Amino acid sequence: MSDPQNENNILTRCSRIIGLDLSYFFRSGFIVSIRYGALALLGLALTIGFARLGSKEVLGQYQTILAVLGVVSIFSLPGLNMAALKSVASGNDKAVVQAVKLSFFGALLGVPILLCYAAYSFIITRDVTFVHAVIIGSVLFPFYYALNTWYVFYEGRSQFFPVAWRTIALNGVVTMSLLTALLFQANLAVLLFLFLGIFTMANSYFFFEVYKKITSTPVNAEGSGLDVRYGLYVTLQKFVFSLTENLPTLLIAFVFGFEMLAIFQISFFFISAISGFLSGLSATYLPRLFRYSKLSHGRIIAQHLVLGMLLFACVRVGIELLFSPLYGDSYRESFLIVKNFSYLILLLPLKTFLLSFFTVKEKNIFMVFLILLAHMFSILALIMTQGLAFS
Repeated sequence: MSDPQNENNILTRCSRIIGLDLSYFFRSGFIVSIRYGALALLGLALTIGFARLGSKEVLGQYQTILAVLGVVSIFSLPGLNMAALKSVASGNDKAVVQAVKLSFFGALLGVPILLCYAAYSFIITRDVTFVHAVIIGSVLFPFYYALNTWYVFYEGRSQFFPVAWRTIALNGVVTMSLLTALLFQANLAVLLFLFLGIFTMANSYFFFEVYKKITSTPVNAEGSGLDVRYGLYVTLQKFVFSLTENLPTLLIAFVFGFEMLAIFQISFFFISAISGFLSGLSATYLPRLFRYSKLSHGRIIAQHLVLGMLLFACVRVGIELLFSPLYGDSYRESFLIVKNFSYLILLLPLKTFLLSFFTVKEKNIFMVFLILLAHMFSILALIMTQGLAFS
């Protein structure tokens, strides 16, 4: 039989060599890996469902509304999640409740903007179903974005399993509901209601579950209160991220139409899934970064570059073997796009680590400046290469 003490010593020595707490990482990272691996499979099933059971028009409209909600989410002050995580890591659980309240009242400001977008869409397109879907989104918007802060209560304590199983179960229910609706040819309004409605109901339950735990335990007098100022800075940073993530979706829909957007979204799914997985792994170290645990940053950068190469190789092999059988010939253009964009995966792990590190160090303005500068160069590159065809 193996000696647990000897195994522990080996892990300790390896941790010192590579500059990473392997015991903590394997324990927490394994749970997060299971969580995001399951979410990636569910997301894959949903994209296949849209490709096989729905139409490109419906998928494009669906993604357009989600992109609009993502941009308007600035009013829900998403940076308060990070501020609440910081407070919970220092012992103040009540910051979660305060963050939810501020997020909800802030999100109410986004409702009239969404209703104006619904009116504009009706004037331009006369598509009643699309307008109904936007109205549904505007009604559920404050609840959907505010109540999802419940997970901070657990992750601030480095308890990742409660978040993992709840998230997997919730996304499983949402995915099965949407696939069933697609099978019966449900329209866009029904699809969006199922997506937002199920998430809202489940997050409400999870939040009140956390609320009971918070109110039944004594307050840690040494814990820091909710740093609203820090939350606002992170909100600005997140808004820039959201804008750069959702603006291409909106531009493609506006300039090229919903069907072309569907082709783009199918191709970009693989990169976004890996990005979400890496963001989840980085969350395992956020509580420790907030507690100023020392990390060997030079070694971690090298590790993330190696990880990027491994992920790139796996994705390229996977799409070559599986893309066409899963999505069919109608999404051939998506296959060509994902092949060209797969090189971005090489730097995704490093990017994720640096974002987490600079966020914890409150270098938000610096990050916003770099992101805007990077996207200026990307737009310039797009203009310079717009005549090139994918091959």
